[in-house]
Amino acid sequence: MKVMFLDQHGMRSLLEAAHDIRRPLGFACGFVVLCIVVLLAFWDDTAYVPRAYHGLSLGMDMDTVDYVIGKPAQISQGDQLKDYAQEKQADKYFNTHDFRTWIYPDGLTVAFNEAGRLYKIRCSASAARNMCEPLFELKIGDAEDMLTAKLGESYESKIEDGKKIIYYPALNARFDLQKRKITGLELTDDSELIRK
Repeated sequence: MKVMFLDQHGMRSLLEAAHDIRRPLGFACGFVVLCIVVLLAFWDDTAYVPRAYHGLSLGMDMDTVDYVIGKPAQISQGDQLKDYAQEKQADKYFNTHDFRTWIYPDGLTVAFNEAGRLYKIRCSASAARNMCEPLFELKIGDAEDMLTAKLGESYESKIEDGKKIIYYPALNARFDLQKRKITGLELTDDSELIRK
């Protein structure tokens, strides 16, 4: 092992070289910090908002939804609720496409817009069983504290008839709660309808 000792002239040269490197290094660090600030300022996180739930994707047409999850148990147009099997038996030309809301026995409800595109996927706790998949890693029965800890304080919430609705507009998500537990999960494209 060879040990080198620097004389005063060698030490001065080393310090001058370090000083010469310090300025470009400072500019480089400043540039990196500036780039990070610009990226954070213009970051568009809307592309990361989920658009799929329960094997369905928002924007699907009625035929694709029918193919993926099958025929509904009930259909609805406004307040009018009908049993799909009875209607199909009574009228061979009956078509589910004439109804905008489809309800399934496992607690799943889907809704379509005027163009026949899926805009809402909702799953609620059913008395018989709970088949709802998690949404944002939250599931039916999870505590309200878990919901707010995971997604932050709600943007909007309301309580009526013993039920609480927590709405996260940036995520297009709605959570229904009763007795401080999640009872319903919803993903939608239409922020006004999710608040109702």
